[in-house]
Amino acid sequence: MKILSIDGFKEFAGFSRKKANCIKIWFRKNGEGELMSMVCSDDHRMILVDSGIDEINENRGTLEDSEIPSDSIEKKGLEGLEKWVEAKDLKEGEWIEGMDGNCRVEKLESVGERMVYTPVEVEGEKYVSGKGNVVGHNCSFLGSSSTLIDGEWLDKMLARDPVEWKYGYDMAVYERPKEGFHYVMGVDTAMGNGGDYSVVQVLKIVGKERFEQVAVYRRNTIQADDFAEIVASISDWYFGAQYIVENNDVGRGVAEKLYYDLGSPGMISTDRRGALGTRADRSTKLDACKTLKKMIEKEMLFVIDGNTIDELSRFEEVTPNVFKAQKGKHDDCVSALYWACYCLLQPEVGVEGMDEGFIPGGGEAQRLMAVDDGPLPMAIEGAVFGPGTGLSNDFWAGLN
Repeated sequence: MKILSIDGFKEFAGFSRKKANCIKIWFRKNGEGELMSMVCSDDHRMILVDSGIDEINENRGTLEDSEIPSDSIEKKGLEGLEKWVEAKDLKEGEWIEGMDGNCRVEKLESVGERMVYTPVEVEGEKYVSGKGNVVGHNCSFLGSSSTLIDGEWLDKMLARDPVEWKYGYDMAVYERPKEGFHYVMGVDTAMGNGGDYSVVQVLKIVGKERFEQVAVYRRNTIQADDFAEIVASISDWYFGAQYIVENNDVGRGVAEKLYYDLGSPGMISTDRRGALGTRADRSTKLDACKTLKKMIEKEMLFVIDGNTIDELSRFEEVTPNVFKAQKGKHDDCVSALYWACYCLLQPEVGVEGMDEGFIPGGGEAQRLMAVDDGPLPMAIEGAVFGPGTGLSNDFWAGLN
């Protein structure tokens, strides 16, 4: 597959898909003429240029550092004199690089959450999109150096569309329960007041060293008693899936209802004080986070839910060995996911005792698994991609 870049068509691996806060950028090519626009995620990266960049680029490679004007953009080491900027940091009146002429930003407009596609592993790391052929950088949601999961692994995660929804649109189902497989869950409970989310993550055990995310329940307005019933129902649906419930705060009530009122047999209790559920403290959370990190970076765990991928890209180390979401962001999907991984460590699940012959044969790249049997975005239907190749202008105008 190839995609249009500033140096012609280049190879790329495919598209990742995620839900993101988006910005509509209105601009004019070369600062004049038709007013055009593109929509991208607020963390999408473009090249910021200044009024002196053209003259400098003409002499690229011939100027000494001392000869570069002090008010020009400093050399960043990516491609001569460049400065990558995220869409949320753009300002009206600034210029961004285009393929056939730079673009002056006229207006910025927040358009809320949308699903966006990002080309992955573009050769040369640049591609063009939108009516104005704006130059963008692939892998726009790579994590910072402080994220729990290293950026190169975040980059390989590709979101898939659910095969169905349950409980209205609260539970995304990526694979229905299959006979012959064992499932585990991680449960994180919130207050139900519209803030944080109550989340259930469901993982399928394919083998001793392969686990796949198959469903995610997520809602922020459900009360604890009702959430407990949802947890029991999901466990039953996935053939009695075993699960870990964080018992801090309101989670204690969920654990107690599951055990005493609903008689759900799948809950595993690890609380050293003897309480039902699992106590989230500095030690257990760190163990769970380390397990999640190892499983993803050793290609043992395959994550395909867009909300989970988005949260992982913003799950950072705030103090040594303490990880949380960026300020103003959620990490409930990540919390439920690391508890599901923690569940896999428990002797009641018995992963360590599995027969070696049960292990499937390989560490294939996560992105290949993610697009293996799921619906593909329309841009993957052809062999060569880019504006002017016959694909919908609406697609390219909104390409992240």
